[in-house]
Amino acid sequence: MALAAAARLSGRRRAALEREAAADLAEHAALRPEGFAVLSGRPMLPPSLAALVQAIGGAAYPPATRSVAPLAAAPRPATLGGVRLMAAGRLGPGLLVVREAAAMAPPVAADAGIVWDGRFRLGADADVPAGATLGALGDDAGAAAAGFAAAGGGAAHAAGGAARLGTSRRSASDLS
Repeated sequence: MALAAAARLSGRRRAALEREAAADLAEHAALRPEGFAVLSGRPMLPPSLAALVQAIGGAAYPPATRSVAPLAAAPRPATLGGVRLMAAGRLGPGLLVVREAAAMAPPVAADAGIVWDGRFRLGADADVPAGATLGALGDDAGAAAAGFAAAGGGAAHAAGGAARLGTSRRSASDLS
């Protein structure tokens, strides 16, 4: 009985911490479907930043608290857990959180249902041109930014770490 009670209490504490981290992320981070986030640049809870780094980096576990705590207390450009934090630039104040180019998977053939980089799935019913690949935006970022802006999507859609569907066979490149 005591073990079951301790487990219930531990579960309640964990759920409360997860709710607190979720509320903190809602206040400090804007997650983008392209696979990156924009942080406010203000201090945040270490578990919140750790969860964000884990999600963007595609890791099975969050980075160690001792590694995250100083960065959460004073957000600044850095690399951690396969993720790069850098000035958001044209996306506004704060920091852009992107997957490090070196941590990204190489492009794959864009077959219906394929998963690239453990985070992006091409729909099973996708109509894909022959020879297309799914991979990092990389060298195509400038052209994609112009295309998204012309379509009313803005430059946010072309930030580093975003996936692209292309017909070239280029490898993932540095996103800086």
